[in-house]
Amino acid sequence: MSMGNTKMTNTKNTVPKNFEEFLEHYKNETIVRRLFPKKEVKINGGKIYSKVISNNGKTAKCRSYPAFCIQQEYQISELDKPGHSYEMDKKTAYELICATEDFVLLNGDEINYVDGLNKIAVEFIGTPQEAIEKYNPVRIIANRQTLKNINTSLPKDENRFIDDGKCYLFPEITPDIAEFVVWKDVYEDPIPTSSSCGISIYSIYEWVGIAIHKPEKFIKVTIAAK
Repeated sequence: MSMGNTKMTNTKNTVPKNFEEFLEHYKNETIVRRLFPKKEVKINGGKIYSKVISNNGKTAKCRSYPAFCIQQEYQISELDKPGHSYEMDKKTAYELICATEDFVLLNGDEINYVDGLNKIAVEFIGTPQEAIEKYNPVRIIANRQTLKNINTSLPKDENRFIDDGKCYLFPEITPDIAEFVVWKDVYEDPIPTSSSCGISIYSIYEWVGIAIHKPEKFIKVTIAAK
């Protein structure tokens, strides 16, 4: 979905009616959805694979990327009316889904055997300025407190899932470097997962994967004390 020429279908400070409207307003607060090329595959496609060539240019192997499910829930009461609290609950569910995507990118998911950048990125100990000069990234990502102390002309992205004193340097991400793989994008199950006493619980799902084809392009900086 191209955000540049999308006509806004609702205004700021209103509750989005669906996930598309949510992205219209909040995509700039995400990492994976905004920065990673999107690759759509068939729902029955299983894992995807990419060929990885070793440094000597001769040895090749396949790296696999599994689909995993991200799920959130919200509830509706018979007493609710349109514009009532359940619509805010649904917006929160959308926020948590996007936050989970970013968390998995940075910290992985042990249950689904997904390694995050905290394990596979190139590690650098020193100052952000030294790392920037060495690797020539296009943006820097860290939590709010750490970003306050980094003086750079690069675009800065705040993310709460990164520990104090650490930051990540990102390249311009092209499909050969990394992709956000979507087997089934965010959708809502029309049938409640449970219902009792006038309260129904509904689930929102997606089946996605984060494929890091060239982890050496991402730099994890541990900021050394001066």
